[in-house]
Amino acid sequence: MKVKRQALEAGDVLIEDIYGKTQRPIICKDTVLEKQHLDILEAFFIDEVMIDSKQVDGEEMSRRNNPEQRPRSSFVEDYLRVVGRFKESFKNWQSGEKINIHELRGLLIPLLEEGVGQRAEIFSLHYYVPQSDYLYHHAVSTAALAAFLAKEMSYSKGDWLQIGLAGALCDCGMARVSLSFLGNKGKLSAREKEEIRQHPIYSYQMLKLIPALQEGVRLAASQHHEREDGSGYPLGIRGEQMHPFSKIVAVADSFNAMTCERPHRVKLSPFQT
Repeated sequence: MKVKRQALEAGDVLIEDIYGKTQRPIICKDTVLEKQHLDILEAFFIDEVMIDSKQVDGEEMSRRNNPEQRPRSSFVEDYLRVVGRFKESFKNWQSGEKINIHELRGLLIPLLEEGVGQRAEIFSLHYYVPQSDYLYHHAVSTAALAAFLAKEMSYSKGDWLQIGLAGALCDCGMARVSLSFLGNKGKLSAREKEEIRQHPIYSYQMLKLIPALQEGVRLAASQHHEREDGSGYPLGIRGEQMHPFSKIVAVADSFNAMTCERPHRVKLSPFQT
């Protein structure tokens, strides 16, 4: 849908690259627009752009100003609701609260059960991720994709639900990383990188005393940045030392991270990953 710049809102999703006077796009296709993007469009005198008719909040353009005409709940709308609740939980963890696994299971499991039958939507969740809330979207997207992959690999329902929970919780240790690091949009220093690379250890520590989780969930949290050739972190173990849950979560985590716009890296098309 072609929309005038003045009618754009934060949360609109581009479906075409935006070019200035060079051959490199100034804003890439699939970007979820934020205020700074709207400012860029104005600075480059871009009068109109093509956006997806379905917005970040799940509403169609024609229904944006008419709440009574909103469509019934969809997987994307459920996903966005869960992200909002997960954000609240994460902020509680940052304040020192323990993870309420029963509350988290009640929030995530219905979404995972719905998501395993939504192949197209699962692989399109990166469209709905604003950079400012990347961390919370990443957790829920990784959970949904990890559960989907595990089911496709013929894991039992009990296991693919646990793998989905592992995807959601693998970065819970980021709640123990300095808030200044998480909000930094510039280049990370060596000290900041090293601190962030400790988050899998923090995640394991936060999960190790929760009896309702399989050990594979805790190991996935500590191993999801390890790699088959031993080049990962925090321990540099090799593939044969990794728990199978860890490998599935690592794939889901990497795919989502590469296809979303993050504070420190430019996103890639899913076809480039």
